[in-house]
Amino acid sequence: AIHGTHGVKLTENTAHNAIGHCYFLEDGVEENNTISYNQASFIHALGPYQNPSIAANGDSWWGQELSWYTATNDLILPSDMAAGCFYITNTYNDFVGNAASGGWAGFAMPSLRYPVKLHYGERLVPKNRPFKAPFRGNSAHSTGYWWATAAGIYVGGELQQNGPADPLRYTSGRSATHDTCSNKLVGLPGESVGCYTAEEKMWLRFEDNKVFLANRGKQHWGDRSEIIRFELHDVGLSMNVFGQVWIDKMLMECRGQNHKITWFNGCPGAPTD
Repeated sequence: AIHGTHGVKLTENTAHNAIGHCYFLEDGVEENNTISYNQASFIHALGPYQNPSIAANGDSWWGQELSWYTATNDLILPSDMAAGCFYITNTYNDFVGNAASGGWAGFAMPSLRYPVKLHYGERLVPKNRPFKAPFRGNSAHSTGYWWATAAGIYVGGELQQNGPADPLRYTSGRSATHDTCSNKLVGLPGESVGCYTAEEKMWLRFEDNKVFLANRGKQHWGDRSEIIRFELHDVGLSMNVFGQVWIDKMLMECRGQNHKITWFNGCPGAPTD
């Protein structure tokens, strides 16, 4: 975990058979770090698996929202029940050349309306931060199968804390929207809900990434996403994105020659031989 730390370079590490989030930014204040050329695989969740059949508002496996879970003595970080290879609570960092195999998502970017735990009360809205540099050259595979809307790259879910002494709460489903702004105060009480001006609106830019053997390539509950040179193989759906989106030079192979596609996606049926 990178916890309350800035300017760190975490590079060329290997993690396998890990329990809970593998590489993660903890409280949502961590910025200006470089996470590069790391590998994570065979990630195990903690606590009960998210049960989509009892989701919020009666949604189910195929819905958009999921139930909220609160931290307990046995599950201090409730998001560990949807443990990912890379868990990114603040995107104002540099992510390049990382490889994710397995996990609830390969790269999970939950929305935090404000920092949590030791940094609760700091004037910052993590969910609205841009990438420091484009999210570039990362890959994810064998992931995103625990829910019909999960993906190799997942911008969604929400981690929150109602007060400095209150337990953490988490949902993996659709919740607070990522609204990328240059002004890190946008969204705080007393401040504008969205970006103040058109000049403050920014794009969350993804370049030269690859997802294969996954439910979805990318799921983004947010606005202003740029996807450049995205490669996908053996996925049920290339992307599900919202708001203003720019996609350029994407390669999508729904089903390769050597893999039977999973049963719950939108690709043509797998061959029977």
